[in-house]
Amino acid sequence: MSGLVDAADPIALSLNIMRRLPPNRIEQNLSGLLNLCPKMTDELLQRVDQPLETSTGAGRPFILSDYNRDGDSYRSPWTNEYAPHIEDGFKPSQKLRALEVQANEIFDSYRELYYEGGISSAYLWDLEEQEGGFAGCFLIKKDVTEDKYVKKGSWNSIHVVEASPPSNGKSTYKLTTTIMVNMDTTGRECGATNLAGSMTRQTEQTTVVNDTTSPHLTNIGKMIEDMEIEMRSNMHGLYLLKTSQVVNNVRTAYMGPKQGTDHTKILSESVAKHGAQRKIDSDRK
Repeated sequence: MSGLVDAADPIALSLNIMRRLPPNRIEQNLSGLLNLCPKMTDELLQRVDQPLETSTGAGRPFILSDYNRDGDSYRSPWTNEYAPHIEDGFKPSQKLRALEVQANEIFDSYRELYYEGGISSAYLWDLEEQEGGFAGCFLIKKDVTEDKYVKKGSWNSIHVVEASPPSNGKSTYKLTTTIMVNMDTTGRECGATNLAGSMTRQTEQTTVVNDTTSPHLTNIGKMIEDMEIEMRSNMHGLYLLKTSQVVNNVRTAYMGPKQGTDHTKILSESVAKHGAQRKIDSDRK
């Protein structure tokens, strides 16, 4: 039946469990699941998105992910070198590396304009099965601490793109975007509150590859920008507005119990009836 998880598929069952666990504890939840099912480690690590981490060594910081990892080393998009250093780490072709350098410069400007902080990284790699095609990921991470309204929070954007080789002057782009947000607030207005969630969306477009300097980056950048605007709006409505609506429906904005109109009317009628009865008894005396 559609909508039901296949009981014979352990991967589907595991993903179903992950969707029902607290999203602000993804790492702990996944670690516990991997301890129970070690044979599914590689598959689950590829299927479950986790909050991004950043480099801590010398040089310009960059984002660590499976897309720039080779063994226990990670490739910097700025230097194209691995840290810790390895001799034969995977690197993009010379032509694609030039495009990757441009992508990082453009995406870094995009991050600064939209997020006013944080760290961004872009990684590209060749597709062996499609000559002239490539894939890439565009990552953004921004942490917030001791803000006016948020004690601690983070925003993680993961954009994975696949670009087909140009055909008849057009290329097809497949974009998968995951956004993870986590906020902790403390204050007299709302108390101690945690709001966390994630959202994944996919889209595909076939677009003309023109004669500009970086036609692929122009097309991909527009798709990412449109996707982020749409998903930010959806997350605002799904998490913030919906949470506010629920809180407003359950909170009491007045002190003590409040009587309804019907209840007040019944009490008034009872008091009036009782007063009229006492007047009759008094007249009889």
